[in-house]
Order: sequence, then structure tokens, then C-alpha cells
Amino acid sequence: PGVVPGVDLQVHPRIEGIFFELLSPTELRQKVVIEVFVKATEAVQEQVTIGQGELYKVQQVIGEGQKQILNESELVLDRPALKVREIVGTLRNITAQVIPDKVIVQGIIHKQIFYIGTDNIEYHQGEDLNFSLFIDIPGAAPGLNVHVKPLIETVLFNLEDERTLRQKVIVFVNVVVTESIQIPLVTGDFSLFKL
Repeated sequence: PGVVPGVDLQVHPRIEGIFFELLSPTELRQKVVIEVFVKATEAVQEQVTIGQGELYKVQQVIGEGQKQILNESELVLDRPALKVREIVGTLRNITAQVIPDKVIVQGIIHKQIFYIGTDNIEYHQGEDLNFSLFIDIPGAAPGLNVHVKPLIETVLFNLEDERTLRQKVIVFVNVVVTESIQIPLVTGDFSLFKL
């Protein structure tokens, strides 16, 4: 309960047992019992109490920023279309590079375009578009950690004629720059955190 797309998952499968029975000289029945342990976590920013406890490795936040971009494109469809039913967009190959006081984010907007042809048959066409942006984050420096959360907020489209499809994709990118440090923390009956 509570798991949503984008959370960090740790999956630990373990084979508990394999049972088999020879039914005939050429037929084997097998049953495998597998235990799967899954832990879902989400990176959060939280104020902590520094004290005389054990040393923990944590990510100290240097800065955070976000930016929206509008990516416009025009695509010629492979076949003449009556209408576009749906465009499903995903972000792929996201990379981030920290430079002094900025983070450069690059990636690919991958689109799956589903449309109805003039022959009343549904067709599919894919499209990949590169995007890049930079986000100002004072204090950012090469060698620091960067955590990127990209999101496609909306995909707008207009079929201008039977083959020309105009599209607008709004991408939102959130970036957090951190530094790995070790600090002594006070532990107790508080919220549960992954450190």
C-alpha cells in the first residue's frame, strides 16, 4: 500500500523449495516456491538531530531547483489519418552533469502515437526527440551528487491535415544537488528513514 511510480524499489527473491515428480518417462511436473521481499523507499528531505549517536552517511542538500520546458515538434505520419487517438510520452536516457552553480539535464522524449488511418485501421508510430536544459543551483560544483526527477506534465497535439501532426510536450524537471557526509545522529522512536 502507498507505492506509486517513481519510488525506489529493492527486490530480493529467494527460492524456498523446488518439488518435482516424474509422471512418465518424458513428462516432469515441477513446482517452485519463491519468496519475494520488496522494500519501497522514497528519498525525502528531513531535518535531523545531530548528537552523540553512531556515524551515518547522509546526503546534505546543497541546493534544489526546477524548470519547465516546452518541446514543440511537427511529424509527418507514415499513413494518412482521420484522427489521432492518443499520444503516450515517456522520458528516457536522462543524464545530469553538475558544473559550477548549474546542472545540465539531457534526455529523450519518447512518444508512442496511436492514430486511425483513412482506412479505419488503427496504426502506431514512434518518435524520439532530444531535449536539454540547465537549472541554476548556487553552490553546485562538479563531483557533487545530483538527483533528477523528470516528469511529462502534458502532451498536446493537433492533426493539421491527413499527415501533419503538430505536438507540444511540457516537461517538468526537479533537481536536487547533495553532498555525501558522515554525521552522528540521535536515534530513537522517531520516523523511519533509510540512511
